[in-house]
Amino acid sequence: MKFDQVKNVVAKAVSETLGDTYMSESGLLQATESYRIADVGEAIVNAGSTEPFTKALISQLAYLEIIEPSFNKSIKSLEVSNFDWGGFVERAYFSLADVIDDPMYNLVNGNDYSTIEHKAYIPTVNVKIFEEGKNLCIPLTIQEDTLKEAFKSWGELNRYITGLRSTIRNTKNIALYNMEKMLVSCGCAVSISSNALNNAIHLITEAIADGIVPNTVKSYADIIALGPEAHRAFLVYCAKTIANTRSQLEELSSAYNNGTVPTMDEAKLLLISKFAKDFRFNMEASTFNDEKLGFGDYEEITSWQAIKDTGKDAFDFDTITTVSIDADSNNKLGIGTSAFSKSGIVGLAWQNKAMGICLERVKMTSNYTACADFWNEFLHILMNYILDTTLGIVAFVLD
Repeated sequence: MKFDQVKNVVAKAVSETLGDTYMSESGLLQATESYRIADVGEAIVNAGSTEPFTKALISQLAYLEIIEPSFNKSIKSLEVSNFDWGGFVERAYFSLADVIDDPMYNLVNGNDYSTIEHKAYIPTVNVKIFEEGKNLCIPLTIQEDTLKEAFKSWGELNRYITGLRSTIRNTKNIALYNMEKMLVSCGCAVSISSNALNNAIHLITEAIADGIVPNTVKSYADIIALGPEAHRAFLVYCAKTIANTRSQLEELSSAYNNGTVPTMDEAKLLLISKFAKDFRFNMEASTFNDEKLGFGDYEEITSWQAIKDTGKDAFDFDTITTVSIDADSNNKLGIGTSAFSKSGIVGLAWQNKAMGICLERVKMTSNYTACADFWNEFLHILMNYILDTTLGIVAFVLD
C-alpha cells in the first residue's frame, strides 16, 4: 500500500467548513474583528493562578462545568463495512460476450463448422487496484498530577480528562467528514468536466429546452423570482429528472461512466440541503413523499466544500454549491491540469461502488515521558478513498 500524508489538505478543508482559520489555513473569506465589541469574559490564562499543564484551569475551583461538544457528521452512503472492503480494493470488470447465430437450429448440409467449434471466445477483462492509503495522526498530551490541584474529586478530574480525549474524537470525525466532502467534490468535478465524464445534468438548460421556464432565466435566483407557481413547476421538473437519472444508473449501460464496460448497481443520491428543503417546503404534500421527495432514499450535505463566512450570510447559495479544486499537473482526476471551479451543483448520484471510504485501521498508541511526568497519546488513522469512473457518476447543476 502507498501512504500519503494529507495533513495540510485536511487542515484546509476543515478551515473552509468552519469558515475560519484552522492550523494556519484560512477559510474563503477573511474574518473581521467583530469580537472586540463584546465582553465575553477574560481568558483564564491572563488571570494567573493556573495549573502548569494546560494553563487553562484555576488552581482552586468551587464548581467546574466541562463543555464537551460532539461532532458526528458523516456521509453514510460512502461508508463501506470491513466485510465488504475486499471488493473495493481490487476490481475486475467484464465486457459483454459476443453472440452468434446458433448452428444447432440451422444445420446446413456440407457446411464446415470447425471455425465456430475451435475459435477462442475470450472475454475482455479490465482490472483496477486501489492502494492509496491516506493517513493522519492526532496527538494529545495528558499530565494528571499537575491537574489534580484544580479539582476537588477524582470524578471531576476524570471528567476533565475525558473532555480532553473528546477533542481527539471530534478532530478525527471532522477531519474524516471533510475528506468525505472532498471525495464527493471530486465526483462532481469528474462528472462536470469536459475532459472527464462530461455527463452532468444541467437542470436549467434542460428545463428551458423543454419549455418549463423561459429562456431569459440564467440562474436559480431568476427562477425563484418568477413566482411560486413557476418555482414549483421547476422543482417538479428537477425531481422527475433526478428520479429518471437514478433509475437509469440502475440499468446496465455505459451512459454515465467512462465507457470502459457497461455497468449497473444500486444508485446513491446526495443533495445540497438548502435545495432539498426547497422541495419539502414548496411542494404540496400530495405531490411528494415528505421524507423521500419522490426520488427515493437520499442524503443531504450542507455544502460541498465551504461556507462564505460566519454570520447570517454564511450559507450563501452560490458558495455552498461550489466545488473548487486546485490545478494538478499530474491530472490525477482526469479533469485536466488546470484548476477547476463550478457553482450551482445541487446533487450527485453514483452507482454504489463508484465512491467509497473504509477506515482500514484506527489505532491508539501512547508513550510516557518520566522526567516531565506526562503521557502522549497518538490516534493513528489509515483509510482509502475510492473514486472509480468505470462505474456511473452524474452531477446535477443549476445552470
